[in-house]
Formats: sequence, C-alpha cells, structure tokens
Amino acid sequence: MVGAVVAAALVAAVSFWPVVALAQERGERGVVDQQYRFWVARGAGVATETETGDNFRTGLRVMTLYDNSSGKGAVERGAIVISIDGERVRYDMLPGTWEISLVEDGLTFEASGQVQNGRGEQFDVSLNGYFGIHGPRGGMWSVEGTMTGGDIDYELHYVVLSHPRAPFVESEIQ
Repeated sequence: MVGAVVAAALVAAVSFWPVVALAQERGERGVVDQQYRFWVARGAGVATETETGDNFRTGLRVMTLYDNSSGKGAVERGAIVISIDGERVRYDMLPGTWEISLVEDGLTFEASGQVQNGRGEQFDVSLNGYFGIHGPRGGMWSVEGTMTGGDIDYELHYVVLSHPRAPFVESEIQ
C-alpha cells in the first residue's frame, strides 16, 4: 500500500509542470505587491471505503487563488477522480462552496467544500494538509480527508505536489 502511494507520488512529481500567473497591485513607491497568488496542486493516493475497507486509486487536481492579506484561499477549479472496478469516476469541485484556511506558519491547511459527479449528485469533502518538504518543483504535502454524501463514505489519503504559478511581470513603458 505504502509503495503504491510513493510510486504514485513519483509519477505525479515527474508529470508536474507548473504554469504560473499572479494578480498584482501597486503599493507604496510603485512597488508591486503580490496580494493574490494562484496555486496549482496535483496528487495521487488512496480512497478507502469506510464500510468495507476497500481501497481505490484516486487523484486530486486543484487550482486555488490565495489572498496573502487575509490568509484565505478560494478554489477556482478542481477535481477528484476515483478509479472503482476499472471505471474512473470524476467529481468536479464546486468553486463557490469551498473554504480554505492556511495556518499562519504556512505548514498546514484546512479545506472543505462540495464536489459533483456527472449525474449531478453532490458530496461533502473535507481535507487537512500537512507540509512535508520543499523541492525544486514545489512543496510536497500529506493530505488526509473524507468524502461523504448519499451512499458514499470515503477516507481520502494523498501525496500532493503544489507550486505557485509563475509571477506575471508587469512592464512599464517610460
């Protein structure tokens, strides 16, 4: 089991290529303040059905907009995909339902919101992330959580790579 999660993390690390953009504002003396920052995260892991204990491969992909002044984040788009009996079931994140709080030290976060499958059924998701290590392609996180609703009750376990999107450089014509 652990080997599968580590292998999935390595595959995610190799396939992860961040794309970057920032919303910027001018502060005092014309210095550019980076008040908002987009973060892209991809992860792989295991979804465990609570009732039966069955394990399924799962992936997570999300793009968030983080407000440096408030310490809050908002999901712009994202998805959780769970492979059940050879079928990939996609659950799209519903952006307006998500709340993300990053602890002041930046080493942990809490996120909760809703996802929706292709049939329009909605499920509640709660995630807790713990920072592991920073590398050349971004940070690695351990993310634990749950997905519940209807007849679904999963425990989620991910290894996630996150990276800020590259800054937008404003040019001035003088």
